[in-house]
Amino acid sequence: TGEECVYLDIRMHSEEELKRRFPNIFAKCLEAGVNMAKDLIPVVPAAHFMCGGIKTGIVRCLNQCGCNVIIVPHTTTVEAVLGMRPDGVIISSGPGCPTDAGEVIDCVKALWGKYPLFGIGLGCQILALAKGAATQALPHGHRGGYPVRCCENGKITSTAQNHAYAINRDSLAGTGLQITYVDAFDNTVEGIADEANRAFSHYRFFLRD
Repeated sequence: TGEECVYLDIRMHSEEELKRRFPNIFAKCLEAGVNMAKDLIPVVPAAHFMCGGIKTGIVRCLNQCGCNVIIVPHTTTVEAVLGMRPDGVIISSGPGCPTDAGEVIDCVKALWGKYPLFGIGLGCQILALAKGAATQALPHGHRGGYPVRCCENGKITSTAQNHAYAINRDSLAGTGLQITYVDAFDNTVEGIADEANRAFSHYRFFLRD
């Protein structure tokens, strides 16, 4: 709505519900030429608790890129997401074992190929699981600084990481997913993509260029 950014944690998806629950915000969006029910990008937190899911820094970066963002809970149904008619869906970072996020995995399966998908951290693992790949616990986890290599150009980026699980490299065979980033120390998969279906992901890390 211009200078002010509003983050909504909502389950509803219809235009009528949004207008009824948030009349002032809905009106401001319409004045700015934005229909909340049609033009906002849902961010699906891949965590069991909202407080452990999407990070506000990610939302701020999306806002700075001109994106309008709606944050929805991990229990959001595929029908609700389809009803929002988004330009894209982000599966956020979060805690815990990725195989426990069954609701989000099923939702991503149903959305695959319908919208651009981007997974961050746990969301990266969920994209892999949605395509039939497997994840595994790391012996000691990745905590702190690690160099990551881009598979396309070989560029090494210094990163800060904090994840205990990783995608099983061998399980990616036959899924249609390509490895885009790997850890330069132990060759752990750090990013995957399905360009044909506009799906991309990497582990949450901070670039230090």
